[in-house]
Amino acid sequence: VVIKTWNMERSELELGLVYNEKSILNPKILEKQIDGKFCTDGKLLFNRMLSGVIYVYYYRNQWMFVDTTLTLIKRYPTIDTVSHARISVSPIKSEHSESLSSPARITNQFMTTSDSMLLIQSLLKADNENSTIVKNYSAVDVYHLPDGKYIGSFYIPYSKGDALREFYLMGKILIVRYRKLLVIGRLPEHILDHEQ
Repeated sequence: VVIKTWNMERSELELGLVYNEKSILNPKILEKQIDGKFCTDGKLLFNRMLSGVIYVYYYRNQWMFVDTTLTLIKRYPTIDTVSHARISVSPIKSEHSESLSSPARITNQFMTTSDSMLLIQSLLKADNENSTIVKNYSAVDVYHLPDGKYIGSFYIPYSKGDALREFYLMGKILIVRYRKLLVIGRLPEHILDHEQ
């Protein structure tokens, strides 16, 4: 089992491998920029077809592919331009912990993977997007896993003003969960055409 865990000695998030009741941490995969906690936070995904682990940072434009022995294969950029996490961290002395002192600018909100694709919902407005699109649709960027290349983007509409809460990819089928609704459909044709 690959895990994301807190290393108390180093005060940093790390990826680890748990097997036979033992755990091994690899401190070299996640790259600290500010605090080692929020700046390296992200989501772990498993890609069954490639038998590998994907880690996508929440607060910067990077994802990486790691094999099941926790060996880093490669780091890849997303098409967003935020290469350094835009967060401010303040200590909470009474609790001996830390907290974000201002609202964090999330770059990558939700992610999913299937077959040779990685889908990332980007929260950043692109230069060529108008305000109406941003207020009514969630932008999803698609990447080709074997080489990390950007395939294209598509939009998932809000449902009665409600943005998506999660989404999953199963082959070519996309499942989108809203607060009170579940929608199942196919990926857009321009994405499918690239994969065929």
